[in-house]
Amino acid sequence: MLFKQKLGQSNVTSSVERVSRFTVILRNPNKHTKPVMGKIMDSIRDLPLVA
Repeated sequence: MLFKQKLGQSNVTSSVERVSRFTVILRNPNKHTKPVMGKIMDSIRDLPLVA
């Protein structure tokens, strides 16, 4: 993957589930904790619960 940074800061968060290799890649507006955690919580909210 290639990312181009034209203006300002940019970063991504990646989460990979080890067994199924399900991957979520999120674009973050900045490196502050609250927005990043909010995006992570929003992305996994609709995933099914597994026992």
